[in-house]
Amino acid sequence: MRTSLYSVLCMVIRLGAVLLAVSTLGSVLSLCLALRNGAAARDLVPALVAFVLTLLVAFLLWLYPGPLARMASTRSSQQILDIPIRAAQLQWIALSVLGMYFVVDGLVGFAHYEVQQLIVGAIADRERRIEKFVQVALYGLLQMGFGIALTLGARGVTGVLQRIRDHGMPPQDEAPENGGLDSAARDRAQS
Repeated sequence: MRTSLYSVLCMVIRLGAVLLAVSTLGSVLSLCLALRNGAAARDLVPALVAFVLTLLVAFLLWLYPGPLARMASTRSSQQILDIPIRAAQLQWIALSVLGMYFVVDGLVGFAHYEVQQLIVGAIADRERRIEKFVQVALYGLLQMGFGIALTLGARGVTGVLQRIRDHGMPPQDEAPENGGLDSAARDRAQS
């Protein structure tokens, strides 16, 4: 694969912009919950401004990663890098890194929940504890599990994506009148 350090940095900056936007949009849920719980709209204006500015920064980083990439790289960033790696291997590495990101993010979320429980102490209301566990801790554990599965199964996911790209989606049997059976299964059922 032939590329330059500048183009690799631009891809990484764009990836960071996407992660910033997605995490910001995920945080909007807390703003909606605060409004639902009776918070005054004028009290939430600073948070709304922060959300909008963060999304604007993410959008600008997506559109114009070049200036930041030039600041981060040296003059030799335009040199061609000839890396003996195929696109499928690069995708495999990218999926593994994404999986590890999910593992670390889930671990941090779960650890944050546990520290909160230690600081706050035992919440007297058992139902509230269970609700909080499902909202925070279970999400972190599921995210870690998904990240581990993605990291360890990145090669298989890459293979599936490559087959879909090369050959399209597998054909579906479009015969609902036979109960979803293909012709071989239908013949076996009749005999």
